[in-house]
Amino acid sequence: MTRQVIIVGGGQIGCAVAAGFRTAGDDVTIFSRSAPVLPVANHVLVDRQNHKAFEAAIGEGADIIVDTIAYDENDADQLLKFEKQVGMIVGISSASVYCDDKGRTLDEAAENGFPELPELVCEDQNIVPAGDQTYSTRKVAMEERLLTVSQATAAIVRPCAIYGMGTRHPREWWFVKRLLDGRRVIPLVQNGSNRFQTSAVQNIARLVVYLADRGVGGIFNAPDPDAPSVRQIGTTIAMRMGKDVEYVDANLLGGGLVGRTPWSVPRAFTISDAKALNIGYLPEGNYTDLVAPYIDWLAKMPTTDWEERFAGLAAYPFDLFNYNAEDTAMAAQGK
Repeated sequence: MTRQVIIVGGGQIGCAVAAGFRTAGDDVTIFSRSAPVLPVANHVLVDRQNHKAFEAAIGEGADIIVDTIAYDENDADQLLKFEKQVGMIVGISSASVYCDDKGRTLDEAAENGFPELPELVCEDQNIVPAGDQTYSTRKVAMEERLLTVSQATAAIVRPCAIYGMGTRHPREWWFVKRLLDGRRVIPLVQNGSNRFQTSAVQNIARLVVYLADRGVGGIFNAPDPDAPSVRQIGTTIAMRMGKDVEYVDANLLGGGLVGRTPWSVPRAFTISDAKALNIGYLPEGNYTDLVAPYIDWLAKMPTTDWEERFAGLAAYPFDLFNYNAEDTAMAAQGK
């Protein structure tokens, strides 16, 4: 039986989830305030902040609503208006909600120190309290609202460092642009041993569709089955682009921001997908498998004016491509 599916948000996650439901034979419509990044489904141009227009667009509801951009309890309340008209609501959250025993999180790591978490973080790990203070506290408020109030089946999916076609925050650009610019010696903090969990949009989509197919609610992590190190990520990208590269341990060059990547964290941050696996879910693939077409897409991008195309990445509080600093540090050590 064909299901009516509404996807809120036309970004990388929304398009991947829409494609997943389309593959399953469902009738899918993306709601977003601008054109989806990929033409994978029907589209309704609507801004969720225009509540009357949003409610009118949803109309009589749908079998499934997947909100890929739900940010806080207000967004959850907007969905809950349709709980009696919807069979299932899925909200995309974030692994950034996890905290250690001292309450330390990714959001405040610069001020309070990086959290000390288990090797693989499970869904029952401590999380930040709900509130409006940070991105993560708002996400928790959204989660709690959906899970405790909704009369429909509600599921929460927590990915980590997301990658996929159409993104405005391509962490992989850190390597791709260097290789396109002819850089062949690349310094890496901690010699690239850092691990910050990756999440392919294909794996996120597969988990969402799997939960929807079975009407399973609750909270589920959505990582890749592997957690590659920064060095492994760089090597995978270089091999895909057919480039030879040499890595230098940036810690031997004096430290600082030289060699700091978007995945560079002082301790591993990795999350477990055991809960999803235990109900029969199988991921689409690992990082090396799923990143390949995405790297091909990035490698076709011009290296100029990237800040406008990739606004999420450009917002980092340090220069991601300070080649002068890299060259100066390496020259001082005879590299």
